Amino acid sequence: MAMAVRVLLTLLLLVSTVCPSFSIYEDQVGLMDWHQQYIGKVKHAVFHTHKTGRKRVVVSTEENVIASLDLRHGEICESFYFSVELVVFIII
Repeated sequence: MAMAVRVLLTLLLLVSTVCPSFSIYEDQVGLMDWHQQYIGKVKHAVFHTHKTGRKRVVVSTEENVIASLDLRHGEICESFYFSVELVVFIII
């Protein structure tokens, strides 16, 4: 019985010292992002090309968000959340 406990403790010590490392290389930065931003389901979209060549789309969503999205990188450039009271005020 003492031998089984000793083997079990030795095995537990060995397993606890082996620490798996989860890391990424420098060239993988930005490829596997865990944080993602969402703006909601799009109701209206307007494509806009700036004089400098930046291509963007301005969208409004069902969650009362107006956002400007970069078409090249898929990033949210700007986003504004409007409360329900303000949306009713704008419609009236």
